Amino acid sequence: MMKSLSQIEPRTPINTLPGDGGYDLYYISQSGSYYLTTNIVVASGTNGIGVGASDVVIDLNGFTLSGTASRIAIRSTANLGRVRICNGQLTGWSGGLDFYVNGTGTNLTLENVQMTLTNGGAGLFAGVGCGDGLSLAHCTISGASGPSSYAVLAGDRCTFEACTLFGCNYGIDAGSTITVKDCTIKNCSGGEGIFVSNTSILLNNLLDGCKMGMTFHNACMVSQNTCQNATGNGFNISGNYNRVEDNVSIGNAFFGFISQGVTTNNLVIRNLARGNSSGNYALNSTDAVGPIITTSGTITNLNPWANFSY
Repeated sequence: MMKSLSQIEPRTPINTLPGDGGYDLYYISQSGSYYLTTNIVVASGTNGIGVGASDVVIDLNGFTLSGTASRIAIRSTANLGRVRICNGQLTGWSGGLDFYVNGTGTNLTLENVQMTLTNGGAGLFAGVGCGDGLSLAHCTISGASGPSSYAVLAGDRCTFEACTLFGCNYGIDAGSTITVKDCTIKNCSGGEGIFVSNTSILLNNLLDGCKMGMTFHNACMVSQNTCQNATGNGFNISGNYNRVEDNVSIGNAFFGFISQGVTTNNLVIRNLARGNSSGNYALNSTDAVGPIITTSGTITNLNPWANFSY
């Protein structure tokens, strides 16, 4: 028995979909798997793809979805969940993925997507705006440079891995239970490269030339990160019970490591700070801080928890 085309390729070409009356060139109204078959250039004044259903896969299939300033590449039109977008490029848009303004998207997955945006400040979001449960891996976001624009603005329970964000106003701004690992965030001149709340893991990230390096609140693990050339502080410890270990803070215009306000029981050990204009360390006495070694030459203090400042 011969298989039907839908059995051989159980996906729908996006360019066969209707629009929604002028807002979106293509509109996904049912759960399922969808894919591009060619590069698509969307005319001025129209968004790219509207999503009105949960449990959707959008495979860009190596192609580019191009648009114009003040419009969104892919957006939600209702509260929905479990949307996966992968494998392609979004160029020329003011916003990449808006899963917040017209309906909150949760458990969104974005993999192997490159966004080259043109953002003059239209709308709050630029790169990715969504609710809880975002997973972002091997993605690049640039050009989210409007005064209220974020490369990523998301809720709780999010994961970011091996992503590159540059030339944006803000970098990653997310809630609690966040993991940011192996990311490069450069020249986010309007705010933090990374801002998270509680119980988060920040591991092996490079932040270069942002307004602030990173800010975190309570019970976070912050390890093996480098913050350099910020116009403000490198590491802002803005809460309690954080472990700040094996990080590097170099050449920031304010402090390298600073306890913001009243903090307690933060463990700050084995870090290195150099050339931060306001001082390398400004930590509270209520935090637990390894000895700070400032002398040059042979290291004679063998305390395994020592921080370095030079």
